[in-house]
Amino acid sequence: MRPRSLISTALCLLLLSAVTTGAFAASLDSGFGDNGKVAVDLGSYGDQANAVVVQPDGKILVGGSTSSAADLDFMLFRLLADGSLDPDFNIDGTVSTAVGSSDDEVFALALQEDGKIIAGGYSSTDGNRDFALVRYNSDGSLDRDFGLEGMVVTSVGDSDDEITGVTLQEDGKILLTGTALGEQGRVVVLARYQKDGNPDQSFAEEGFALSAVGTDARAESLLLTEEGRILVSGTYREKDNAALMVLGYDENGDLDTSFGYKGVTVPLDGTVASAGYGMAERSDGSILVAGFVGESSERDGALFLFGEDGLPDRAFGDLGVLVTDDENDTVFYDVLVTKKMVATTGVTVGEDGKRESLLVTYSKNETANRQLFQQQVAQHALSATNAASSTNEEEEEEEDEAEPIAQVVTSEVDNEETYAFSLAAVDDGSVVVVGSSGAEEVTSASVSKYTVFQSSVTGSSWNTATGNTYVLTGAAQEVTRTTALIPVEVLSGVGTVTARGVVFSVDPLPVLKDDSDTSTDDTTDDTTDDTTDDTTDDTTDDTTDETAPVITSSTESAFSTTEYVVLSVSTDENAYCKYDTTNEDYSEMTGVLSETAGTGHSVTLGYFPEGSYTYYVRCKDEEGNANTSSTIISFDVTDDTTLAITSSSYSESGGDVTITVATNQKAYCGYSSVYSIDPDDYTTNSMQTLNGLKHEADIGNFSTGTYTYYVGCRDIYDDTIVTTFPTAINFEVASLYKNSIFYAENQVASTSPLQSGLTSALEAMGDLFVSTAIAQDSTDSTNTDSTDSTDSDTEDSDFLEEGDTDEGSGTGKFTTKLKDLKPGTFFYARAYAVVDGTTYYGNQIGFQTADSCFVATAAYGSLFHPSVKILRDFRDHFMLHNPVSRALVRMYYHYSPPIADMIRNSNVLRPMTRALLMPIVGSAWLTMHFGWLWLLLPVAALALLSWFGMQTLHKEEEKVA
Repeated sequence: MRPRSLISTALCLLLLSAVTTGAFAASLDSGFGDNGKVAVDLGSYGDQANAVVVQPDGKILVGGSTSSAADLDFMLFRLLADGSLDPDFNIDGTVSTAVGSSDDEVFALALQEDGKIIAGGYSSTDGNRDFALVRYNSDGSLDRDFGLEGMVVTSVGDSDDEITGVTLQEDGKILLTGTALGEQGRVVVLARYQKDGNPDQSFAEEGFALSAVGTDARAESLLLTEEGRILVSGTYREKDNAALMVLGYDENGDLDTSFGYKGVTVPLDGTVASAGYGMAERSDGSILVAGFVGESSERDGALFLFGEDGLPDRAFGDLGVLVTDDENDTVFYDVLVTKKMVATTGVTVGEDGKRESLLVTYSKNETANRQLFQQQVAQHALSATNAASSTNEEEEEEEDEAEPIAQVVTSEVDNEETYAFSLAAVDDGSVVVVGSSGAEEVTSASVSKYTVFQSSVTGSSWNTATGNTYVLTGAAQEVTRTTALIPVEVLSGVGTVTARGVVFSVDPLPVLKDDSDTSTDDTTDDTTDDTTDDTTDDTTDDTTDETAPVITSSTESAFSTTEYVVLSVSTDENAYCKYDTTNEDYSEMTGVLSETAGTGHSVTLGYFPEGSYTYYVRCKDEEGNANTSSTIISFDVTDDTTLAITSSSYSESGGDVTITVATNQKAYCGYSSVYSIDPDDYTTNSMQTLNGLKHEADIGNFSTGTYTYYVGCRDIYDDTIVTTFPTAINFEVASLYKNSIFYAENQVASTSPLQSGLTSALEAMGDLFVSTAIAQDSTDSTNTDSTDSTDSDTEDSDFLEEGDTDEGSGTGKFTTKLKDLKPGTFFYARAYAVVDGTTYYGNQIGFQTADSCFVATAAYGSLFHPSVKILRDFRDHFMLHNPVSRALVRMYYHYSPPIADMIRNSNVLRPMTRALLMPIVGSAWLTMHFGWLWLLLPVAALALLSWFGMQTLHKEEEKVA
């Protein structure tokens, strides 16, 4: 099975400070097939399932390939709800179709409203692959009215072409995407066909749009959004770098320039290798993409989040990407979003080195939806809209997910490898995953059905996870490396509270260590409370007032684009408050200002672009009296930032020069060999930019000499905002500098050449060792599990993995501070209250303390940089193994953050720090590969040199004698 490190990491995957009242776990549905699994063998040499669609009647349609002695053929089969083959589908439930004279394979499926089936993939003839579309009737027979006897084969390029995604428009036209191989590399193809199978001549260029991204690009998935935008996900390659991409097209097949950067978007951190596969749209229009980060054999499964406008969601994970960060090679191939959960599937490597299919499900806690609603509001703001939110109350409330918890399920079969390529929701409570399973190159098409059920993290009853209804644990706040603030409220009605506080642990459902004789089962807690206190509440309700809370706004009237927007109100009595961008009733508002009753209410909405905004707030007291009119809160957001180029660099190889700059805001940039303060002078020679923040241009081939080029930029949203002065990039073409990359800080007329040269040299030094170390490390496969090592070797350290706090007695609100927590660790916490010797526990929340390597992360600019990974591994495997080095780590945690902040904000200190870290990174790498014995190497070398010197001297003395 999967190592414990993935489980513990995935528990905090979607949002790092999770507030949960339960999780959606998944287990194989024993009523489906053979204990949840179905294997279909059509061909004599193997079968594979690549796509799945669940029909409205619940039948499961699967597409892929079956192999005969000669080649591969299109394969479809349909299963009933119990996993048995559907006898109404081509008599035995299966169908195979030879489209061409060689290999044919299905990669995508779509279902028409009339039940007809569209299968897309490729067909091979004479060694070349071509687009292949086949339409079947609902009974599995070929639809002879489609194309030529039910088949359409299209040669897009002169070499290999294949369809990887198919979807249908409301008018029945067929949209498809795929890849065509050209002379320089593969290009993305978007096409539209009429209902009869003929290309739609009104779409793009005679039905086809070809998009070249980088030097090579592959399309993987197709999505038609609710707004009508066409999205294609995949991977592109530029030189030695490969990265995920999403292309946006309008209804005519033209690149949508309002999406991403001129129709293309990529992850913000372009220095990390990544890839993109399946997509899913959320109700707010944002897009989740399944994929991975990392190099081959060292990949980590990842989810990427892009806003409706195509911009990466910076608040999601690490700059828009959430990574499993597991040591095994893992890839996510598909993702789905329902009203209740997010699920993703893919492949990982088990402990025995064999591939295992993987399903990860994420819960949506609908009672604590603050952070994702903030993201949705920010996304609406980026779209420059204060328009009404969706009026479909049920859909909005279902989709407003809070801080999810991930559950991981793998499929391990003895002596077999299992793969999962696609998934679909059967209903709100079950998921099917398709792929293949087998051994010794003979595979079966596999279908697994999982039941997704709501439970506590440990699988106990729902009440156990929810806890006592009168003891409320709030979301963790101000989480640092070793501390966290936990807000708590103990409501009146629970009884006389003699002790209260918070318990925490790395294990779920922590308890007080000395309360084993007095604590009660949480199920009993709820039963007792509901029985005792409902009577009290009913009696109290008869005498309570019927007046709604009075709201007083304390929200600031103005914010800047560089600070968080915070809505703040207070009420004259304990109340629950909601907000929205439209004036709705309390029950219809989707934003939550306060999850527990109180008099102070606030929510952080995030960064807003420049503009004026209006929000509406209503509250409801504990007796259920809600405001019938809204408190209106209006504020302005002004842009007080100055567009600036934060770094510039160049690379030169054989006279070919590439210049690169980074900006602090999304911008268009251009270059010129002539200095000018007029930004229009830099529009002729534009620089390529895919994410708006990094800009690059190949400026040509130069002979030996010294050159200066200038770069100017213009804000991507407001073309009146430009860089104050152009940035000068000085470079010299000479054999001495070939194949070197130099770094130069933002240079204006006053920049010192000496300072620039020093910075360049330091940058080059800082990268010198790492590339060598990584190249040698890439073939090493002896990595151990760092999580297990860390857990087992820090028991006698000063860091705490469990504990509790004592916050006195009585009911009411209080905030407790957890101290000395273990850095980089996921914790569970819940409030407790002791009443008459019995301990009652509140709902459980989760959070993760910040990790270390602050200085290294600041210097290298990314948590994923190879140098940072080396230092993190060295910390886990060596530094935490003895009290002395653990004390050094603890001291580092204490003093590092302010130093890291200073390094992060300095263009000079960053490369200087990288240069200073070079011997440390090198020593750490050598220690991890050779142990501490490598330190004896220089001693042995010195001894050998000394011996050789003495022998030489002795011989010389003999000659003289």
